[in-house]
This record gives sequence, structure tokens and C-alpha cells, in this order.
Amino acid sequence: MAPAATAEPANTRPATAERSFTDQLTELAAAWSQSQHRIVMLAVALADSAEWILAGSRTPAHHIAAIADVEPCTAREWLRVGKRVRGLPTTATAFANGTLSYAKVRALIVVATPDNEEELELRCAPCHHQRHQQDAATTSGLAG
Repeated sequence: MAPAATAEPANTRPATAERSFTDQLTELAAAWSQSQHRIVMLAVALADSAEWILAGSRTPAHHIAAIADVEPCTAREWLRVGKRVRGLPTTATAFANGTLSYAKVRALIVVATPDNEEELELRCAPCHHQRHQQDAATTSGLAG
């Protein structure tokens, strides 16, 4: 019988020698945000098409839920957010480029209008940018 391999606890060193957990998580979170934007906007496009009808689904949300392996309520929320974002160009752009996360967009669309969305986006965006600037400074040793 071979001796059991001993490993350092996973939280004591980076997964790769070159990149910290923070760097890896930052990269993954950015990709996740882009994916969330794409899922939401594709869900709306699918709902606007006849594909879900031709597939025999009861509703667009049921069709999306089956495809994405989520509950219909989640698909309905994606549709609600995506449809609302289409009428808010500043919010749509910020969501698409990652300045605003899905969570922030979801909260903003409750109160945003084409007249106030720019101001609301400016109030939310600094949180995102300041946090990443602080992270970058800390990672590079510039924070003090």
C-alpha cells in the first residue's frame, strides 16, 4: 500500500505559483459578469423569438429554465432585468462592459429611468472602480 500523500492546506498558497487567489478570482468574476450579461440578453432575444414556441414550451421562461438548468423564476428574473435594461442605454452599456454587475443592475432597474440612470450609474460605479484600484495597489505593493 502506497503512503498517503500529504498536501499543504489549500488556503496557504496560491493555486498557481505565478498568480494569487485574488488575481484568479478577479479574472473569474469579470468573466462571470460578462457571462451574466450575455445570458440575460440572450434570454430576452430568445423570448422575443418564436424558438420557445416551436420547441413546445409553455413560456419563454420555461424554455430558458430547461436549457440553463435553472428554475423558471430565475429565467423570469433574467427576462425582467433584460427587458428593462433595453430601455436604459447607460445602464445597458455599463452592464455590458462590466462597470455594473448583474446584482447592481437588478437593483438599479427598480428606480432607474432614462432621465436619472446616468446619475445612478455614477453613484454605483465608483464602488466597483475604487475597490479594484485598491486591490491592484495592494497586489503591487503600492498601498500603504
